[in-house]
Amino acid sequence: EIIIALDKSQIEKLPHVMDQLEGTTAHVKIVPGIYDFILGRVRTTQILGSPLIEIFPRILSPAETFIKRLFDISFSLIALLITSPVLFVIGVLIKLNSSGPVFFRQERTGRDNRSFWCYKLRTMYVNNDSDLKQATRNDSRITRIGRFLRDTSLDELPQFFNVLIGNMSVVGPRPHMLKHTTDFSAEVDKFMVRHKIKP
Repeated sequence: EIIIALDKSQIEKLPHVMDQLEGTTAHVKIVPGIYDFILGRVRTTQILGSPLIEIFPRILSPAETFIKRLFDISFSLIALLITSPVLFVIGVLIKLNSSGPVFFRQERTGRDNRSFWCYKLRTMYVNNDSDLKQATRNDSRITRIGRFLRDTSLDELPQFFNVLIGNMSVVGPRPHMLKHTTDFSAEVDKFMVRHKIKP
């Protein structure tokens, strides 16, 4: 969370500061007195009794965040209970099809640009490129059962564990590999705004 309190003599720096902060997940607030320079969505708040203007406010209020979390816990618990027999059968098929673990984990970018371990069912032969090279349509690394899991999106089922843990949500933007977040944020304006909420 960033609070900007510029002196009148420094006011010309504000546009540059704002441009820099657009590429982050920071929640930005400005001490009043510079209304003419404010662009975008604003909200007023206070800190220790002093008024502040939020330039890049939080996406959800505390009440909305609580309701969303309650939904995530309930939904993911029900989903895991219903799909647990399916997960068991798929796990056996994965082990029979190729050597390696049933689950695949990869570091992804989460809320506030914090990384987390995202869980999936393993769809590839064990390889060293999984964190750098995205799968393609006819990727030779994909196993026979893995192709079916990808086509049906069943490989995503373990992400309900992520939802239950609290680093993902049932509804949210897709979490990218860390390398992709770095690459895309350099190419796409305001790309980091998507990381103000859980993926």
